[in-house]
Amino acid sequence: MKVAHKAHPGGSGISDGDDPTVDPFNNPNIIQDLIDKFALLGESGHHILIHLKKENCQEVEALKVQGDLQAEINCLQGKVVEAEHLIKEKAAKNENLQGVLQKEELISIGLKVALALEEEKKKVAEIKVAELEVKMSKSILEATTQAMEEFKASSEMKDLNIAFSQEAFIKGFKLYEGRVV
Repeated sequence: MKVAHKAHPGGSGISDGDDPTVDPFNNPNIIQDLIDKFALLGESGHHILIHLKKENCQEVEALKVQGDLQAEINCLQGKVVEAEHLIKEKAAKNENLQGVLQKEELISIGLKVALALEEEKKKVAEIKVAELEVKMSKSILEATTQAMEEFKASSEMKDLNIAFSQEAFIKGFKLYEGRVV
């Protein structure tokens, strides 16, 4: 049975615009294509689609966490810039430049330490995202393998094998008769 839909309407294998942030599950053509393809597999296709959506949600959640951490880092970087600006203003206004400078350097060091901690959190988040991507790829591979095994064991596949064997036997027999006569 041929499916009327393609996974990617452009046929390029990549979603329109090459935008990796676009959620493919928001594209009704892709959803219909997946439904058509997995309809042959029966109930396991439905489970695969649910599993894929669950993995996609987990990836989106991890990306949101990563974005939140990046926003915090950007905020702290802004504070570092602000602290450095304050250091320049205070140095010009104060006679006791050394005392003010030491105080502001401590603030800057504290902010840099906080920034370093936030960057470490970002690295941890990136590792978690990578782990989720590996887990998702593994799950997709396992689901595909399971679907193929179910198809190989299906009566449709057995019927195809029987029909092929019969046709091959008949052609072989006809070739044999042609040589004997």
